[in-house]
Amino acid sequence: MTVSRKILLVLGLFLLVRIAYFVFSTNTTSSGGDGQISLTVVLENVPRNTPKSQQFEAEKYKIVARKYPELDYGDRLKITGEAKNGVIIYPQVQILKKNEGNWGLMKIYQLRASLVSVLEKVLPEPEGGLAAGILLGYKAGLDSKLSLNLRNVGLTHVVAASGANLTLFSGLITTVGQFLFNRRLVVLFSIPLIWFYAVLCGFEAPVIRAAIMASFSYAAILLGRQVSGFWGLALAGYLMILADPGIVFNLGFQLSVAAMVGILGIGKIRDVRGVGVVWETMRQTLAAQIMTLPIILANFGLFNIFSFITNALVLWTVPYVMAISGLAGIVGLGSEGVAKMVIIPGYFLLSYFVGVANFFGGLTFGLLQGERLNVVSSAGIYICLIGLIWLIV
Repeated sequence: MTVSRKILLVLGLFLLVRIAYFVFSTNTTSSGGDGQISLTVVLENVPRNTPKSQQFEAEKYKIVARKYPELDYGDRLKITGEAKNGVIIYPQVQILKKNEGNWGLMKIYQLRASLVSVLEKVLPEPEGGLAAGILLGYKAGLDSKLSLNLRNVGLTHVVAASGANLTLFSGLITTVGQFLFNRRLVVLFSIPLIWFYAVLCGFEAPVIRAAIMASFSYAAILLGRQVSGFWGLALAGYLMILADPGIVFNLGFQLSVAAMVGILGIGKIRDVRGVGVVWETMRQTLAAQIMTLPIILANFGLFNIFSFITNALVLWTVPYVMAISGLAGIVGLGSEGVAKMVIIPGYFLLSYFVGVANFFGGLTFGLLQGERLNVVSSAGIYICLIGLIWLIV
């Protein structure tokens, strides 16, 4: 057995021990079970905002709180409500004290709130809420009609804290940095900036996955080596599962990994038609959708026949919207007037995005709904898809 295989075997055994410990500790400890629950906790992460709720974890419970009062990282809360299957829906939430979190993280999350505020001031709705969602994964400000249509046509990933956003951010700072510094210096600065942006977006599973992969790639550049994207994905998945085995049940983690497997696998198909960026965008969109479809069907039982078309029509705007919105947000911290001028090109792109989403989202005959896939069916589909990718690679 070669040295590399021995290392992989040791790492695999170590992960199995970690998973076994997680399963054992989960089965032998509890936070009080279901029924009437009263908790006093400090929020350790930014709540995941939706147009109607704020969601977070506290002492092994998933909390779905009402939209108000608005909760922030570091808030000490008293939560009282009825727990069922580990979920507490719309409990009574009292803020006992604020700013009990890490000082550095609080400053980053305050910056996030300030950037969201600037975008909502310099843009009308629904463009303002959409810009905040694309740039920072902030969904609380989304117009309810637009939010529904984004879900109907498979575009919610665009306004969620996703790996794609971080990948675009990584590419942007690398492109800009190369005009100012040498490549090695750009790489050294890029790694902390990537993790800063990951925290700014709420530090959710898809963003963490992308941050690990990007850091791994940059480290390889510093060492003068070339690393396969699949190895980067495997390392990211390994580290995240090692840190928290329960993350395999996180829907965002599942979708992020599946989409990346599709993009990396189909990415082996060369561009033989010479259509450049358009073909690249469509190819990656289709690859991600194919690989995430079984998960979506298993969880929601929904599929929109126009989802590929809508993704292809609007995804090209996302890098430009991120760059313009980010610049306008930063400038707006000092001058809203200047930010209003900077955001003008972004407004037209966002209006186009909204128009496409609302048009196709309104075509209800395109939305197909059926029974959710069971685990066996989903596993069978993935075995076939992975086999196909294996042949391509």
